[in-house]
Amino acid sequence: MELTGKAAEEFSEYYNEKYGNIYFGNDNCFNGLPIAMRYSVIVDFFETKNIVPDVANLEIPHNGEFEDKYCATVQTPEKYYHIDFTDDVDEARILVINEANKMYNLKSST
Repeated sequence: MELTGKAAEEFSEYYNEKYGNIYFGNDNCFNGLPIAMRYSVIVDFFETKNIVPDVANLEIPHNGEFEDKYCATVQTPEKYYHIDFTDDVDEARILVINEANKMYNLKSST
């Protein structure tokens, strides 16, 4: 889960304005945090850009029973995107942030 391009540049500015240089003085500090902590701050950033990454725990019917799955989605003012279902919450977080990163960089290049 690493931001690239315009998203990485603007996230760094967002983070420094909101939290100061606590982690970006040594870039590896932020990247070394647990996925859940990085995910929360990155989601806050994308929400300021009208891109809403989300991971929801759902019970999905399968063969007459229910399975716990994590549903990765991204919502913009224009559309709601279902990314994937996964068994692992961190995997879902990585998927959704990577997709939001792609969407933002694509939107920023037009």
